[in-house]
Amino acid sequence: FVIMSGDAGVRMRGKITGGERSPGLNLSGRVKDLSSEFLKKLWPPIIAPKTRNWVTANVKKGNITEGTIQLNLPANVLADAKLAKGFPKGSMDIRFKMADVTSTYYKELPAITAKSGQAQLLDNDFALNMFDAAITVPSAPTRAEARASA
Repeated sequence: FVIMSGDAGVRMRGKITGGERSPGLNLSGRVKDLSSEFLKKLWPPIIAPKTRNWVTANVKKGNITEGTIQLNLPANVLADAKLAKGFPKGSMDIRFKMADVTSTYYKELPAITAKSGQAQLLDNDFALNMFDAAITVPSAPTRAEARASA
């Protein structure tokens, strides 16, 4: 299937199968030029719900410039993962690059802004790297900056 809005879009290929307790999802795909708002609308609540909840609550703006999605979830694995509080190895690999991101990250701390970054959700682990990032501290006369190269 293909979902497009202007130049932004998601292309997925694969199959969805029935299961006694949850469907099977064997899908691969690509994303391009997704805004954070569009991503929040498209991300199914059943796929990596804790990561989805964090992204929904904390990412204030930004764009996914490109990304890949690989899901290998046989029938009933989603239900099993909910009970086990984790996915089996090899279940999912979602990677993306992003630009112009503003995000909070911990309770009342100030937001971080980044010109670019990359992230990966590999089974149960989420990794996030942000580049040319800055945090504006309200009580400080200057910004705190962290710079890194890819």
